[in-house]
Amino acid sequence: MKPGNEEMLPPPQQKPGMDRDLIIEELLLGIVRALVDDRDEVQVTSKTTLSSKIFRVTVAASEAGKIIGKNGRTATSIRGLLSAMGVAAKMRYGLDIVTRH
Repeated sequence: MKPGNEEMLPPPQQKPGMDRDLIIEELLLGIVRALVDDRDEVQVTSKTTLSSKIFRVTVAASEAGKIIGKNGRTATSIRGLLSAMGVAAKMRYGLDIVTRH
């Protein structure tokens, strides 16, 4: 095949922002699982409103401190990443950390 004659595939038909939110949720899950000891107990869910999306991270009560970090620095860093990704998506992203007893 000559260069420039590659067959072009049409772009996939998806709802705008749908794929990006799923990628962010998976990234958040990977970050949190890397921080805790009991990876199987981590869950990430999300709730969407008109102009924002809140990601809820559920971890075991004994693991919450690892997600929050000293003086909240780890949680603040994760929120900063979400905020930066939200600018690109023109959406406000938030983070809630919930413990499972």
